[in-house]
Amino acid sequence: MKKISAVLFFILFFFLSISPAKAHWEYDYFGYPYWVYDSPAAPYTIAKWDWYANMDGTYDVLFKWKDNQFRNYSLQISKAQYADPGNNSDTVVPVWTFHSISPGTWYINMKFEVNGVWSKVTSWTIDVPAWTSPSPTDTLTPTPELQEIQSGIDFPFRTVFIIGSILLAFYLISRAITFHIEKKLMNKREGQKEEKKKISEKQKYNFLYLVGIIIFIIVLFAINPATNNNKTCPRKSPYPMQPEFQRALSLISQRTQQASGINSDPHNSLYNCLDIQYADLSGQNAEGFFLFDTSASKIDDLRILVDSSYKSYDDLLPAILLSHEITHARQFVNKVLYGISQNCEDMEVEAFSSQDELFRALNNEEKTSLINRVASDPAKNNAYYALYYLLETTNSATTVRDINNETRFMVETNASYQKECNIQPPF
Repeated sequence: MKKISAVLFFILFFFLSISPAKAHWEYDYFGYPYWVYDSPAAPYTIAKWDWYANMDGTYDVLFKWKDNQFRNYSLQISKAQYADPGNNSDTVVPVWTFHSISPGTWYINMKFEVNGVWSKVTSWTIDVPAWTSPSPTDTLTPTPELQEIQSGIDFPFRTVFIIGSILLAFYLISRAITFHIEKKLMNKREGQKEEKKKISEKQKYNFLYLVGIIIFIIVLFAINPATNNNKTCPRKSPYPMQPEFQRALSLISQRTQQASGINSDPHNSLYNCLDIQYADLSGQNAEGFFLFDTSASKIDDLRILVDSSYKSYDDLLPAILLSHEITHARQFVNKVLYGISQNCEDMEVEAFSSQDELFRALNNEEKTSLINRVASDPAKNNAYYALYYLLETTNSATTVRDINNETRFMVETNASYQKECNIQPPF
C-alpha cells in the first residue's frame, strides 16, 4: 500500500512539476501537504478611462485596456489599492463600466487569467473629479427614427399653408354666394348693357366659387390621414425573400414593439424596400453587409447581403444580424432623403447598438438559447464570435450611453473597422 501511495505521489509530483504555472508545497493545520500554484505576474497593460456624470452626483467610469489575447478578467473598483477582486471572471473583453462612482481617489484592481491561473493583482489609480451637472450632450438618448414623409412643406410652414388655404377657400365661396344673393335683389329692369355686365360678373364669381371648392378639396386630401400614408419606402409590396428572412423581420418587429410598449416598429417604413439575399461572403470577412453604393442600392431597393452560412441557423441569429444591416439601410435613407450624414465609426456604433437593443428585447427563452450556443464555443464560426464579443462588451452596460461607449471601444479596437473607417487605434 505504501509503495502504491509513493508511486502515485511521484506521478502527481511529475505532472505538477511540468505544469506551465509555477507552484510550491504548503501545509494545512494538521500538517498535510498540498500543492499551491504561484500566481504569475500580471501582464504589462496599458489602460485608459473616462467618466460620465450622472444626475445623482456620481459618475460612470468607462475603463478600457489593451490586451491582444482572449482571456478572463476579474476586476473591481475600490478604495484599497491591490485589493483582490476575487477569482470569478467578470468579462473576457478589455472594457468595463463601473457605475455610480463618487468623486475622489479610487483604485481599479484587476487580475488576468494566465495559462489557467489567476495572476497577481495589478492596479491603476484614478482621480474622479468633483461632480458637475451633465450637459444635455452628456445624456445620450436613442437615435431618433425616420418618420413618415407627410409633406414637402415642413412645420410650421405646412400648418400655415393648410390654414391659409382653408380660409381662402371659405372666402371665395362666401363671396360667390353673397354675389348671387345680391344680384337676385337687383332691379330686373336694367338695360341690356347692364344685363351683359351682370352676366360677366356672374361668370367671374362662378369661377371664384369653383376655385374655392377645388382648393378646399385639395386641402382636405392633404390633411386626411387615410389618404396621406406615404412611407419612407414607396413600394406597395415587399421584395420576394427567403422565408427565414421574413420570419426574422417579423421577430424584430414583434420584439421591438413589445420592448418599447408602442404599437409601431421604427424600421417598418423600410420593410417593403428591403431586398435581402444570400451571398457567399467568405472572402469578405463579413457575416452580412448593406450596399451603400448608390449604383447598387436605391430608396426603393435597399440591398442587404447575408452570408450563405446563415441558412443553417434558426431565426434568432439572422434577426440579430439583420437588425445591424437594417440600421445601415436607414442611415442610407437618412442621407439620400434628408442629407443627414454620419462618419463610418458612428454608423457602426449605431448598428451594433441596434443589435444589442434587439438582444435585450428578446424573451428569456430566446436569450438563453442564444447565450448557451454562443458561449459554449465562441470560436465555432464568425457569427458566434461576433455575437459573443458584442454581448461580452456590453455586459456591464445599463444605459444607452454605456452601450454606445462600450460598443465604440469594440469598433475602435477591431482591425477590420480600423481599416474600413480609418480609425486611429485607441492604444
